[in-house]
Amino acid sequence: PPERAAGKIIEGETPQEKAAELAKLLHDEAKAI
Repeated sequence: PPERAAGKIIEGETPQEKAAELAKLLHDEAKAI
């Protein structure tokens, strides 16, 4: 299955890009809480 974070599809060509996008999403969501 595609990688997901809080129901979002993670964009990125490489695992490194996916990890960076995931980290950004988590950081943004943490600020929203």
